[in-house]
Amino acid sequence: MRGKKANSLHKKSGASVSVPQNAPKSNQTQPALSKSTPPKDRKPAKESSIGLTITDTEAEIRRDYIYDEYVIIAPKRHNRPFDFRGNDHPLIETASSPHLDEQGLIDELKSPLGGWPVRVVKNKFPAITLDNVKAYGQQEIVVDTPLSNMPPGKLSLESTEDVLMMFQKRLSALKRVPHIQYVQIFKNDGHHAGASLAHAHTQIFALPIVPPHLQEKARVADTYASKQHSHPFDDIIAYELKQKQRVIFDSDELLCIAPYASQWSLETWIIPKRQIMSFEELNKKEIKSFADTLLKLLHKLNKFGINYNYFIENALSPNQRCVMKIYGRNVVSPLGGLEVSTGVMINTISPEDAARWYKSQ
Repeated sequence: MRGKKANSLHKKSGASVSVPQNAPKSNQTQPALSKSTPPKDRKPAKESSIGLTITDTEAEIRRDYIYDEYVIIAPKRHNRPFDFRGNDHPLIETASSPHLDEQGLIDELKSPLGGWPVRVVKNKFPAITLDNVKAYGQQEIVVDTPLSNMPPGKLSLESTEDVLMMFQKRLSALKRVPHIQYVQIFKNDGHHAGASLAHAHTQIFALPIVPPHLQEKARVADTYASKQHSHPFDDIIAYELKQKQRVIFDSDELLCIAPYASQWSLETWIIPKRQIMSFEELNKKEIKSFADTLLKLLHKLNKFGINYNYFIENALSPNQRCVMKIYGRNVVSPLGGLEVSTGVMINTISPEDAARWYKSQ
């Protein structure tokens, strides 16, 4: 990475504030990766009921690698007190639960032994439809497995690969629908993540618009590439591999990290090492690596009853890369006034601690 990228400032209050040199104003961007390093005085604080060691360090304001997004990493707020709620609103599938697989069939994979491992159906209560010009779009549900009460983290590697390959099929198909501009694939797992049904499933929204915040991300990535003469995500990968503090899994095909400016508790990114703009571009070897990594992450989250969202963020610009992101939702607390009013998140679990937790047995 070229040039002087970041500068650490220490305010009189004692809090360590890590911000980019010449921090951006509202009308400008700073196309630079932060090179700030965590303080050396890390010492373990008490452990939570999920076996997560929170390091007792000063708060730090961090900026995303290239985007104008800020987070306050505040490990000491862990002591206020830390109340891990666990799965206090369990979603359990019963005989009276809705049968997702019986809704209008759109697509499915066939098993050589008969039956289907993954099925795509219509959303029974869609917010957008192709016959509504005022709310145009398509909603679909990917039924991850025919098995009841089977969390995604307990699926087999082969089943997880099947789910990811179905994502590829639906992305490709929905992009060909007239007037569809962006296809969003996401999973809500657990009550605190917005799920209302227990059966393992993933949602797809095909939208007639490109969300403005994604357009802005593409613009910032282009600005970075133009000024730094390098690809932003190649720089992120190189930076994290050099730092070694936030890497969870590393393979020939991808890198899984707890990102430097994690806005969500236990946030992780799975980044292809090859330049891939959209998820359907992944080859079979990359899908297998993705499935293996995703399964390990979800198994850990499901094991401790942690609700989460994961989603695929496809690129709009060649200077971006397709990334799968996972956010822990019921680990500490819901969003508060600061987050809602400013968009600046407070995260009491540092990405360094999160990476260690994911890697622990």
